[in-house]
Amino acid sequence: TDSTGAASSLSSSSSVVPRKLAIVFGTESVGCTEEMLGAADLRVYLPLRGFADSLNLSVAAALVIHELFHLCPEAVGDLSAHEQ
Repeated sequence: TDSTGAASSLSSSSSVVPRKLAIVFGTESVGCTEEMLGAADLRVYLPLRGFADSLNLSVAAALVIHELFHLCPEAVGDLSAHEQ
């Protein structure tokens, strides 16, 4: 969770998925390093409703990937065989 206020909601309708994208998740206990946060072009968060105040890392990763495909259904991996 980015508690600095620098993150925007991933489900925001103004979210644009770039052609090339790297998704970085921090550890469940301490999050991302300051180095990773400083290198990020964009920080996002998943808005939570109800009683939960956090998500398991694997659940958060699945929800982020799902939301990205919802925002950009035509997105597909396009790595060459060498890049893979």
